[in-house]
Amino acid sequence: TEGESKVMKTDIKEKKDKYIIDIDLPGYEKENIKLEVEDGYLTVHATIDNDKEEKEDLIRIVKSQDGVISVDTTGKANGRGAYICKSEQCLEKAIKTKRLERSLKEKIDSKIYESLRGVIVGK
Repeated sequence: TEGESKVMKTDIKEKKDKYIIDIDLPGYEKENIKLEVEDGYLTVHATIDNDKEEKEDLIRIVKSQDGVISVDTTGKANGRGAYICKSEQCLEKAIKTKRLERSLKEKIDSKIYESLRGVIVGK
């Protein structure tokens, strides 16, 4: 909703000459996030493209509390989740850019990518 405020998980680290800010914004693409500093306040503006796929058109990859990464075909497994669209093109882009690894903050084994490929092609 336009103008809606949300609380998001944020980590701020102060270095000698800079601040490092890590903000958890699941579902938002980097190009749709804008940071603004005014009068000493940081404001984060983030928008979601309404043409994005619905969750049922996506595949969920989940990292359990034990650190185990798996493909969640039910969309209900407990843990930190990341989504990818159901196309080989999306999968290849996710592998190349390491998008899922960044989202889950964990290296992803090639077996998980092969499992994803199987779900995409219907095997």
